[in-house]
Amino acid sequence: MKHLFTFLLVAISATSFAQGNLQFNQAVYDEIISTPSSNTGPPAPVIGDIVVGPGKVLKITAVSYSVNSGGPYTENGGKVWIGGLNVYGVPGWICQFPIWLPEGTYPVSVVVTNSNWGDSRIFSYSGIEFNVVP
Repeated sequence: MKHLFTFLLVAISATSFAQGNLQFNQAVYDEIISTPSSNTGPPAPVIGDIVVGPGKVLKITAVSYSVNSGGPYTENGGKVWIGGLNVYGVPGWICQFPIWLPEGTYPVSVVVTNSNWGDSRIFSYSGIEFNVVP
């Protein structure tokens, strides 16, 4: 009986289809710098895109958001979304890290609360890019 279960387990495992293995490609750090013209929304203004190439997966491990008006400082109340997922700014609504993004394009949206619209907003993220190996 023990051998029968072992045989069935191996047979089922052999016929299963996996999505692929992950192979380290590179460490990633990028900034999206924008000067939003208003705080209009919804939807929040898109300031840029995160693009994950074909056959790749991006594991975002940290994000940062600041305002540059003569010197960087953190803006209280700013909110940031990646592809509709809130990643910064609303306590209790912020997603848990890491964020896994499969291949595709993910718009980065920002709602600002600072009244200095001419100040540039800096959104940065870091993570690890993997190749998906069949």
